[in-house]
Amino acid sequence: FYSTTNAGVFKSNNRGVSWFPANNQLADLQITSLAFTPDFATSKILFAGTLMSGIFKTTNGGDGWIAANNGLQELNITDVEVTAASVLLVSTQTKGVFRSTDGAYSWQESNKGINEKLSIQSDIHFFDLAISSDSSAYQNIFLSTFEGLYYSDTEGQNWVQLDVFNQEITRGIAVSPDFAQDRTLFATTYGGGVLKFNDSTDSWEAVNRGGLMILHADP
Repeated sequence: FYSTTNAGVFKSNNRGVSWFPANNQLADLQITSLAFTPDFATSKILFAGTLMSGIFKTTNGGDGWIAANNGLQELNITDVEVTAASVLLVSTQTKGVFRSTDGAYSWQESNKGINEKLSIQSDIHFFDLAISSDSSAYQNIFLSTFEGLYYSDTEGQNWVQLDVFNQEITRGIAVSPDFAQDRTLFATTYGGGVLKFNDSTDSWEAVNRGGLMILHADP
């Protein structure tokens, strides 16, 4: 699957040799994120976050989509993620995080611990969610916001703000595939470049040589 910012979702059945649109009943083609359930190979369930119309769900591998926004207080989605226990988390532009434990049939606000003071410097305050790939009951979840970087080990039920230089510049987050062992974490910032978490010193360091523009942890 491949998501676009103005043409919806595309699907390939031959490892990317050719692609076709998978937008049936997808009301918003401005896709901000895609998330697969852990059992996607058999369930064919995945979720699409959209810029203006909330969350859409497919149960047939993208052949058809339905809106899944019951309980969402904002439909401007910046990211959607699914934990190993199939708990869904979405970040919205200004209303923070919402959580679903029933496959997106309903959503509940989940912002306990997040600073509610919104900076006037940005129209988008909540940018990115990232989940560690470890197999623990409660995976490590990170949320990057204009108000700081937050961490949860309760599947998004509670959040703790982390100390990342200037706390009001975090834009993106990437977690090492071996996070449980190496505790490696990267953060992109507004004006501060890329930061890397040093577990041995419990601190962050700038790693900006080469002029990095995009950050993504290779699975």
